[in-house]
Amino acid sequence: MANERDISVPIERKQTDKSLQAERAKTDVALAEGKEKAKNRADDTVSASRATADEAKSLARDEIDSIASEIASSSAGAVTEKLLIKDRSAADDALETERRQMDSALEIERNEKRAVERHLFTGEREETDRHLTSERQEIDMKVRNAAEGLAEEKDAHLATKAALTTRDEFLAIVSHDLRNPLGAISMVAKLLTSSSTYTAVDDETREYIDMIGRNAGEALRLIGDLLDMERIASGKLGLQFEIHDLGQIIAHAVETFKLQASAKGLALEAPTKGTAILVKCDRVRMSQVLSNLLSNAIKFTPSGGRVAVDFRLVHGDVQISVSDSGPGMPTAMLETIFKRFWQIGKHDRRGLGLGLYISKMLVEAHQGHIWVESEVGKGSVFHVSLPKA
Repeated sequence: MANERDISVPIERKQTDKSLQAERAKTDVALAEGKEKAKNRADDTVSASRATADEAKSLARDEIDSIASEIASSSAGAVTEKLLIKDRSAADDALETERRQMDSALEIERNEKRAVERHLFTGEREETDRHLTSERQEIDMKVRNAAEGLAEEKDAHLATKAALTTRDEFLAIVSHDLRNPLGAISMVAKLLTSSSTYTAVDDETREYIDMIGRNAGEALRLIGDLLDMERIASGKLGLQFEIHDLGQIIAHAVETFKLQASAKGLALEAPTKGTAILVKCDRVRMSQVLSNLLSNAIKFTPSGGRVAVDFRLVHGDVQISVSDSGPGMPTAMLETIFKRFWQIGKHDRRGLGLGLYISKMLVEAHQGHIWVESEVGKGSVFHVSLPKA
């Protein structure tokens, strides 16, 4: 692309120079014609003036001659005729002098006009040349910028290609090389927990088994968040929509976190069973949203606190609320918490900061809305609104 633009510059310049030369030639011809016409008009005016003066002079002479002929018959005729001849000579001299002065003034005027025309014409050409130079500099600058932009775009493309390759390799490692052994660890921990060996060992060993299971599950969840983020970014997040009872989904999610809440000394409150509220959703993904909200609530609520889940109909939509008695958040933070890789503190390493971002993407994929209400020192309430089936 840069080469094509470099080649086009001389062609454009040649065309511009050719057009300028043609325009200048037309201007010179028009100027010469204008000068000739102006000169001819001036000459015609002077000739007409002279003819008029000559005609007036002739008439005056005829009149004087008529008077002179009458006077000549008298005794003073000879003297008068001499005076008349002298007057005629003086008048001729005066007329000739006037003509010379007129011709001189006309020539001076023509010279002044030529000087002004040369000055104006030279100024116009200099102005045109300045504009042409400026235009050429601007074109050259645009060509340079385009070439630099193309080089930067090429470098960025190579960098993006390298980043994508690195990301694909990383995701392949995460999804296979890490998830498989972690899945095996988590499965063994569950088997140990449900076997007779678990009850036979001492309390410290059981605590170690529980710790292995919790950490393996947390690692698998983080890996799942990374893979979900990639699916969302690539538009490959598939959802299976079916009609489900929202109360059952919530009850299952709460049951999953009861042990974790109890271990931290938290009261986990679930909604009482009532009339079923049906929603059209992907059960697995909606359970994931609830798990993210419950996990965060338990994580940031101090021991002795309270976490509660509730749902109700609001203006024809189903609204789920997860509240906690944690430290709460300032108003300025309420929008940023749904961004990717967001953390409450710079040194917070209790997650990747993807849970709320993924929850937001999943809720919006259900044509829903997620938001939070919070006040420092008074806890937080996360709301999820979904269309009722």
